Amino acid sequence: MRLSLAICDDDPVSLRYLAEKAAGWGAERGHVLSIFPYPSAEALLFAMEDRGGWDVLLLDIEMPGMDGMTLSKRLRARDRSLVIVFITGYPEYMQEGYDVGALHYLLKPVREEKLFEVLDRAAELKEEAPPALYLSSGRESEKILLRDVLYAESDGHYVRIHTVGGEKRFRATVPEAEQLLGEDFFRVSRSYLVPLARVKTVSRNDVTLDDGTALPLGKGICDQLNRALIAYFRRDRHGAT
Repeated sequence: MRLSLAICDDDPVSLRYLAEKAAGWGAERGHVLSIFPYPSAEALLFAMEDRGGWDVLLLDIEMPGMDGMTLSKRLRARDRSLVIVFITGYPEYMQEGYDVGALHYLLKPVREEKLFEVLDRAAELKEEAPPALYLSSGRESEKILLRDVLYAESDGHYVRIHTVGGEKRFRATVPEAEQLLGEDFFRVSRSYLVPLARVKTVSRNDVTLDDGTALPLGKGICDQLNRALIAYFRRDRHGAT
């Protein structure tokens, strides 16, 4: 399973510890985990304007400037699906945290086994939900189901997502979009990413999608794409049994 995890803690020792333990959990469980550490609520919000949201957030409550509880309320207004886990040394915060739909509280010092248990629960929640991409713009956050994506293309410093309901644009490079969209998307050229589920035909020079869209295929990519399609449909059949 592919997951993105943000960690927000003003204590650099705690931030490093949580990142290392989370990486260990991902490796042990076989998840593809992308970890994004932030030393303050303000740094996390700034990053969110550019890259969109995350799947799971480990959030310290007691921080200078904007505290974790205030941050969680702002994030919840943008993204109802974000799994929030609070990190705190003060259990009296617990009721207020549950008001914003927190999954759990971890009391400092955080024990590895307890962190692993909570991350297991978070992964189960994300696995039950249909895969989606979350794009942030200003105070708004938009959810795009990956099954609705037709293809993605480079647009200067942005990536344009073509969906069954229209186009969406967000600031990112094509490699960054490739990471966000996941293994079921394939980069057919320097500028285009396509969902493997929508590929209808492949030639030496282009790829045609199930809606009739034809996109250029990079030099030497044809065989790589065919191998990716075979692997994808094997995974798909295995998942359906």
